[in-house]
Amino acid sequence: MIFDKSFVTTKPLKVLHIDDSSILRKTVSRGMEEFKENYELTQVSSVDEALNLLFSGKQFDLILTDWLMPGKSGFNLLCILKSHPVYHRLPVFFLTSEYENSSLVTAVTYGAAGLLKKPTTAADIHSYLQKRISVINESKIPKSDSFTAEAKQHLTEIQQFLPLKNALDLSGCLQSIQELSVKARSGTWPLLAEYSQKIDDTIGMALNKDQRLLTPLSEIIKEYVSFINQSVSSIESGKPHPPLPEHLDKDLKTYLMSLDAILIPWEVITELQKHLNADGQAILDNYISSKKSG
Repeated sequence: MIFDKSFVTTKPLKVLHIDDSSILRKTVSRGMEEFKENYELTQVSSVDEALNLLFSGKQFDLILTDWLMPGKSGFNLLCILKSHPVYHRLPVFFLTSEYENSSLVTAVTYGAAGLLKKPTTAADIHSYLQKRISVINESKIPKSDSFTAEAKQHLTEIQQFLPLKNALDLSGCLQSIQELSVKARSGTWPLLAEYSQKIDDTIGMALNKDQRLLTPLSEIIKEYVSFINQSVSSIESGKPHPPLPEHLDKDLKTYLMSLDAILIPWEVITELQKHLNADGQAILDNYISSKKSG
């Protein structure tokens, strides 16, 4: 089979290939010799080596990486680059035998440009990249990312609903966070979108369950707002945005457990309260407290 060796580019694509297998690196290197007019191939054996090259200023048009490797995985690399103000648009393709792994679906959600299944040949790689050339070329076009400006607006809206007092506050807060999440994803900041989605899901559960727990949820949302503010500042100054604080993730899980601990639907509790005397109300309150603490 004869492959068209001409890309819609004026110079060879600079490819960074990452694989811990020296045999596979040699196989790819030898095979790509046939297409040397199209590619400048750089190969490393680990994600750390790749990051050292990138952060030292070395320029690449795309990354072709294995999924599972000692130390940092290909997915770790994807997450690092997608949170970086310079490299978040750099296309990352996975070349892996873990093609049926459900985690790869997550990789696409987080912004992977494509997946190639091992074993493969250089001709297969070339053919696949030709089909994805529009994605590669588009990543080179400078774009104004309006995420930071709109994020600030949504954060201001969220703060107006704090501290949460009722379902209306929850609904208003939820809408602003959903819009921020959509903007983060469309602006190629998938990790921030993922964090926003966690808060979104938590508020949704709170709306359907116990609104007595609004005070701790208000504190969690305040921390979320602080985190997004820090992320926006980092992006604007050309730095990688920070990872999600561990304590915030832990607080979210604890809060969700508190919601799940209440076995009686909140609508039923509200209806019961209309018919209880003081003693009955005290018994019900004690029951709810025991479920929360348990």
